[in-house]
Amino acid sequence: PLFALSLAAIYFTPNNIYVFYLLWALVPVAALGLWPLGYLQAVAPWFDRKLGLALGCANAGIGVGSTFLPMLVLGPIIAAYSWRHAILALAFLVLFVSWPVVAYCLREPTPADTIARKLSAASRSFGLSFRQASREHSFWLLCIAFFLLGATATSIVTQQVPLLRDAGWSVEETTRLQMTFGFGLLFARIAVGFIIDHVFAPRVMMVVSVGGAVACVLYAVNPNLGYVSAILVGLMLGAEFDVLAFLIKRYYGNAAYGRVYGVIFGLFYLGSAVGIWGLPKLREMSADLSYDNGLYAAAVILVAAAALMVFMPKYRFAAGHVVEETNEETSTVPPQGV
Repeated sequence: PLFALSLAAIYFTPNNIYVFYLLWALVPVAALGLWPLGYLQAVAPWFDRKLGLALGCANAGIGVGSTFLPMLVLGPIIAAYSWRHAILALAFLVLFVSWPVVAYCLREPTPADTIARKLSAASRSFGLSFRQASREHSFWLLCIAFFLLGATATSIVTQQVPLLRDAGWSVEETTRLQMTFGFGLLFARIAVGFIIDHVFAPRVMMVVSVGGAVACVLYAVNPNLGYVSAILVGLMLGAEFDVLAFLIKRYYGNAAYGRVYGVIFGLFYLGSAVGIWGLPKLREMSADLSYDNGLYAAAVILVAAAALMVFMPKYRFAAGHVVEETNEETSTVPPQGV
């Protein structure tokens, strides 16, 4: 409800730039519980062997919303009325669709669920504490890799329309490109979720990161291949949070899931802030006001992030193991359930 109210408040924005900034600053604060950490942590305890697919389906909602809401809801409302009415429509959707689903349909597994469904390690509080996790070299590899991914992926997404407009693309063409990006994002959410249940997830992250680097080079060398680049960027961004949520459980378990995810997620968005500032800045510094130098730099950074994935170890808590706590150690035994 707080998120819906923060959106509705924007409808009443006066002709004052400082009030406008303040109201938009309140939106992410009111939506703190709606960030990926909240709903992914709600999903993860219910699944083990098909954890990747479950996380991918949960994440797919972002792709569905970003692809279809502007086209089917917001665009027509803005055309018929105004952007204020479109914001108000979003607030109503959040309040009367999203909130009831969260309030009445989502819950954590109870002990009875654990017994009835024979949930294994997926449903129990197990794994490393945050202090133990922070001593693992895999934790720091993920921190660095996702900071680099944030610095590049988000900046490319926010700048791909301006850079193509600079290259001579029309508004209609860039709109179609954004839809192409959205479809790539949506496909990646589900497809990558399914794949990481069967393929070592760091390898998948390495492939999509290299694909993102290829997209940056294509944007610089041949902007006419923008649709290909948009798909590659969509695949990369769509894979990131699926892989991160999956890896945290596989390496560190459930015990400190929220804190570990929160730290790495925060570093991703810290990198995003740096990248969103840095890419346009590099354009301004170039003699011909070109994005090329920034795009080449982003490609190098993405290759570096992919290289870090090579050093990720085997999973500590692989699918299909039940965790038994003892006073001195944690051991894994084969499961009996799903």
